[in-house]
Amino acid sequence: MAFLSVEDINRVAPYQVVPVDEMSVSFVTAGNVRYLVGFSHDIFIVDKDGYYLYVVDQDKPQSKDPLIGQTIIAIIEDFFNHVSESAVLYICDVNDQKQSFRARLFSSWFSTAEANFKYTLNTYHSQDNKGVDYYYGLILRKDNPEHDEIVQIFYDFLAEH
Repeated sequence: MAFLSVEDINRVAPYQVVPVDEMSVSFVTAGNVRYLVGFSHDIFIVDKDGYYLYVVDQDKPQSKDPLIGQTIIAIIEDFFNHVSESAVLYICDVNDQKQSFRARLFSSWFSTAEANFKYTLNTYHSQDNKGVDYYYGLILRKDNPEHDEIVQIFYDFLAEH
């Protein structure tokens, strides 16, 4: 099963993507920053049709670039075109203490995109006993027949852990 269509993504994304494998693509920005964006099957929170989204900047970003967010949203939309009843989870990387910035940036990309009309972005923030902040997000199509149930599972699971 094809999870991503490079041709379809490239029709709408400002940056051209190239395939890495059936579930991931890469692109290079005008500032010559390479990104890897993909999905892996996840049964950690949502045991049916759950996927984890990863976005890796393989070089250090130089400056703000709104085209990055537009490209990532195009990739997410294409993914949902192939697996419409799936749930996509993301967790902001905590390795450099910039997870709060990443969470705000992703939310702003999502809220300004046309995808906002077709999808919901549910977010959750927690802090561990060492003071490390964690930011989670769950993306679902609004017409997913199990939308409300999956959102509840997401919040219940994170509240318990």
